[in-house]
Amino acid sequence: MQSKIAMIEERRCIPNHQCVQEAISEFKYRDFWDGKAKWRRVKMEQVEQLARRYSNTDVYATAQRFENSVPTDGEPQYCGLYFDFDDDTGGKEAKKDVEKLLDFLFHHLGLQKHEVRLYFTGNRGFHIIVLPETLGVQPQMRL
Repeated sequence: MQSKIAMIEERRCIPNHQCVQEAISEFKYRDFWDGKAKWRRVKMEQVEQLARRYSNTDVYATAQRFENSVPTDGEPQYCGLYFDFDDDTGGKEAKKDVEKLLDFLFHHLGLQKHEVRLYFTGNRGFHIIVLPETLGVQPQMRL
C-alpha cells in the first residue's frame, strides 16, 4: 500500500479556475529570509531560486502572499490553512501525525489531493497547506 504522504504531489500549482486566478493574480510576493540578512519581499517565482542558492538550508518564506513589493502597514494578505509538523525523531513522529491529518482532510472533510500541498522540510518535519481557494479564503488584512 502506498503511503498517504507519497500520494501527494509536491509541486506548487493552483487549480485552473478563472475566478480564482483573477482573485489572487495580484498577490505575487512572499517575504523571504536567508537566515542572515533581514526579511525581504520577493516575487513568488524567486523563492525556489533563492532556496537553491542557499542549498535549501536555513531559508524561510512566509505562507502568506502579498500584493505589494514593499511591506505596507495594513496590507491585505492571502493564505491557506497552514500546518507545521516537526519532531526530534528524524520526522518519524511527524510523519504519523501528517498521515492522521491527511486521513482527516481526505476522508472526513472530503478534500481532494489537488487541494492540499505537502512539503518535506528537511530532516525533522513537514508542512501541509490547504489551498485558500479550497476554503473560500479571500484576501484580507487580518488572516
